[in-house]
Order: sequence, then C-alpha cells, then structure tokens
Amino acid sequence: CPSLAVKELGRGASVANLTDLTRTESGRLFAVDRLNADVRRYRLMQSDDEGVTWTETPVPAGFEAQRIATRGQRVVVAAPKVAAILSSADGGKTFTLDPVDAYAGKDLTVSSVHVSADGVVTMGAECNYLFHRRERLP
Repeated sequence: CPSLAVKELGRGASVANLTDLTRTESGRLFAVDRLNADVRRYRLMQSDDEGVTWTETPVPAGFEAQRIATRGQRVVVAAPKVAAILSSADGGKTFTLDPVDAYAGKDLTVSSVHVSADGVVTMGAECNYLFHRRERLP
C-alpha cells in the first residue's frame, strides 16, 4: 500500500515474533514477543528507540504477557489465561501484579484488554466473558 511506511522492527535474535504492539503517551513501545522454540512463552518487551532495539520488561516470576493496552502513561498487560494483569501508572517503569481471583481455574483465554481514560480495566475472553477490574487504576 503506497500510503503506508514500512519499518522492520527488532532485527536479530533479540526478538522472535512481536505482536500486540502499542505505544504510551511518552512514546515508549510495548509488544508481546512469542517464543515458540521448545515451550510456548510470551515475553513483555519494550523499546525507547522506535523499535530498533528491544529489552525484556522485568515481570513477576511466572507471569507471561498476552495482550497489552495503553492509555496515557497507564500500561495494562493481560496474561494468556484469565488469571492476572500487570498494571503501571508510570509508563511501564514499574508494574503491579493484580490477580483475577473470581474466574481463576476456568482456563479462559484472553482475547483483548482495554484501559479507559479514567483507569477502568476491561478484559475480553473466549465464551463471551467480559471482565472488569472493579477499582480504577491510580
């Protein structure tokens, strides 16, 4: 398409398959890197140079990223299954783990995540489930 500029992101071995690309208000890029070598693994990656270089974002042990949403400086990351979200109010410098207890164990796959302007988090999942975080993010 002649009206689109094309840029290759993350050359080399630092990333495998970048998906769910999004940008914070300050310009930091976030993406999920899906490694499919021996075990399926989802890493949260970030870039401060328009995707030339990527670094893995430190997350709590065992957390894997599936879907990402940003609004202003808020960053919300959903796990592959409805179990927990990571949230940040400082553009992804620090994250807080927020378990989703109500439906843990139902093994529902997350299909989308959204954060509203006032900090309400919504996740969509298979089988027509919709989850809301009751409290607004800071």
